[in-house]
Amino acid sequence: MMRCPGAHPTPSGPAGNPAPHLRIFAYGSLMQGGEFHDEFCTGALSIEKASVRGLVDRSGRYPVLTVPESDILAVGTADVWKDLDAQERHGAFIEGADLLSEPWAAAHLADEGGPQVAWEWVEGELITLEESVSRLPTLDHLEGFIPDGKNLYRRVLAPARNRETAEVEVAWARVR
Repeated sequence: MMRCPGAHPTPSGPAGNPAPHLRIFAYGSLMQGGEFHDEFCTGALSIEKASVRGLVDRSGRYPVLTVPESDILAVGTADVWKDLDAQERHGAFIEGADLLSEPWAAAHLADEGGPQVAWEWVEGELITLEESVSRLPTLDHLEGFIPDGKNLYRRVLAPARNRETAEVEVAWARVR
């Protein structure tokens, strides 16, 4: 795990609770060495190698990730606090659970119906950021994500496997 300098105060949310750290799964320009990493991920608390189940299309200027619908735990909204709460609730739910195990995957993929897709492990980085209340809308703007609007990407909460610890964590990812 890479720990990054640059800690900042965390704003308080509803009921005076501090905002949780923002967890994102980066698989392109936000990864270390990527075009936008330095500008948008400065001061990251940690950067860890991770994988999500999906398919990535790298034919365009920027890669586009598709994940199984059954792996989507929540869809991003215009309410930052609601999304951060969803991240915390789902993170607590999957702690200790193995949502990316083969038996779970087989059962949930069968429930989706339609043609079977040969999902792969897409490698990327699990980036933990402070200042989640301001960073989430900033990253949405970068990616052209307009909650409840017409978008190239959707922001979804999905399970990601930490490749260093094998633990499953939840993170926001941009998907098609």
